[in-house]
Amino acid sequence: LITYLYNIENGLIAKDISNAHKRRPEMSLAYRDERGNVRGYMLAYEGVDEGGERCVYISDIASDRESRMAGGRLIAEFVRRYKERYLDKGDAIPVFAQARETTSYRIIQRQLDRIATELGMRFEIEEDESYKAGTDTIHPIHIRPRHTS
Repeated sequence: LITYLYNIENGLIAKDISNAHKRRPEMSLAYRDERGNVRGYMLAYEGVDEGGERCVYISDIASDRESRMAGGRLIAEFVRRYKERYLDKGDAIPVFAQARETTSYRIIQRQLDRIATELGMRFEIEEDESYKAGTDTIHPIHIRPRHTS
């Protein structure tokens, strides 16, 4: 959880300042175990993607290997907040993430249909060209909510 800690710290400060200045909802999360220890986090905020489109950007998701539930719980809480703070207000902006193939990309692929059913929506995934980051493959994806007819 401490890889590139300075980037995470700077990202947290920047998104807090931007959220306060632009009156945007808080979308970042921390998952704590029963003793209150942080076992995972998600850094997410409203912004614009590389093409200038407004989106909720998931900058980073991480959890330790000892807490198998952290990732799923972070995603579930993110979805709840996204629905409450955007979809319920008629603001169906996309979610953008650069998903790591071995972790978040697989979770998104497995969980998206279930989440869509729970929300009474459907989602379309638009994927840009994947790329390598070290030994990992990264998939830049836009998840676009669509109302079911």
